[in-house]
Amino acid sequence: MNKTYTPLSLLTLALFLTFSSCQKKAQYAILSGTIKNGNKTIELRSHYDTTDKTKRKIIHLDKNGAFQDTIYIQKEELYVVSDKTNMFEFYLTPSSTYTLDYDSKKFKTEGISLKGDDIDTNEYYIDKTRGTAFYDFDASDKSEKEIRSFLNSVKEKQIQRVNISKLPSLLKKHEEASIKYEYLRFLSLYIRINEINNPSIESKNELDIDYLNEEEYKKHQSYKYLLHDYYHEKLNQKAKENQKLKLNPSYSLYQNGIKELALNIPNDYIKNDLIAHDASFYLLNSEDIESCYSDFKKYYTGNDTIIKAKMLDSYYRFTKLKKGTPSPKFTNYKNNNGGENSLNDYKGNYVFIDIWATWCGSCYGEMSYLKKLEQEYKDVVFLSIAWKDDVNKWRKIIKKESLKGIQLFATKDDNSFFEEYAVNGIPRYILIDPEGNILDHNTPKPSDDKLRTLFKDVGID
Repeated sequence: MNKTYTPLSLLTLALFLTFSSCQKKAQYAILSGTIKNGNKTIELRSHYDTTDKTKRKIIHLDKNGAFQDTIYIQKEELYVVSDKTNMFEFYLTPSSTYTLDYDSKKFKTEGISLKGDDIDTNEYYIDKTRGTAFYDFDASDKSEKEIRSFLNSVKEKQIQRVNISKLPSLLKKHEEASIKYEYLRFLSLYIRINEINNPSIESKNELDIDYLNEEEYKKHQSYKYLLHDYYHEKLNQKAKENQKLKLNPSYSLYQNGIKELALNIPNDYIKNDLIAHDASFYLLNSEDIESCYSDFKKYYTGNDTIIKAKMLDSYYRFTKLKKGTPSPKFTNYKNNNGGENSLNDYKGNYVFIDIWATWCGSCYGEMSYLKKLEQEYKDVVFLSIAWKDDVNKWRKIIKKESLKGIQLFATKDDNSFFEEYAVNGIPRYILIDPEGNILDHNTPKPSDDKLRTLFKDVGID
């Protein structure tokens, strides 16, 4: 028998269907759990688009490490969870619940206890993170052919792991592409670090890819890093060519870096992201701050208000940090040998400040050179200040690396010294004269012979 619907019943049916469809896919997921020995917070951000501030959330843990929060999401998506010590990918879908419990200090050995939805998928990503290997590509004892063979074997094992996993088909495709880009990035790193000017035809062919794919740039970190390396190498080669052919003896990559990125990258999104990433570094190292900042305002056409404010703040601070002006001060920083010290305690001496951290990879590379300087220049106070660090790790590394000089730990409640020096990255080196005035707010690093030249120029024997 055919049913006849009145206008009211049709409206009721339409409302019911609309309500039912909304209930099928609620626009949120519930994430809870306990993280032992972790930080006070964890950060959740989109894996695909790290620039999307709407897909970034700080979750607070209670005193026992427990947490629960609601994550608003439009569709299935891969996120990155960071507890400051560990970082791993995590898959979320609307209308789902997830529980993760782990010990931050034992993440590599014990992993995570997972409950709730998408367990198979997230077990894959946890195992992937725990199995991540770090390679030393400064390997002159291995040939390019050997490195290619090694990287290919790693790639094949990773792809095999994807194939036998229970990942959804779209995630499998994403993982396969990520593995390919990771292989290419490591191959590129090996060639660049070992200064192989004429790589094999196989390597050339594999690295002959599209370096302007905005969609892949947003999706894959390895592709993003690959592009960063590619364009930085192009700029480095231009600087070397200028120097070699003496086309422009005064040419400086630091001074022209922002402009060069803009002129060499026709894709606006990639160009702006690279400029946002490098602008502070170029501004810090440029000789003409006015010109460098002017290039930033001209060539950065993105809408990231944070990077704009950061650059403006750095510009104003750098213009104040002129040679001969009084240095910003710090007070009551913890001394590894006991007690506390302030910058004024070292007045009457040349002071070389090394700002570093136990989590800074580049800082370790300069340690041996810094030790040589300390032995050579006995009249200079070498002051190493740990920034945004963990005090226990700090003491452990000082002992392990047999660090000399004066080792200070910056207190979290006094960040003004670093703000006034516009410290946005480390290592950073500063030279102050016996009167407490700035000689150089950004000296060459200890491994650079130019530092010895600077010492000589200011009267340090």
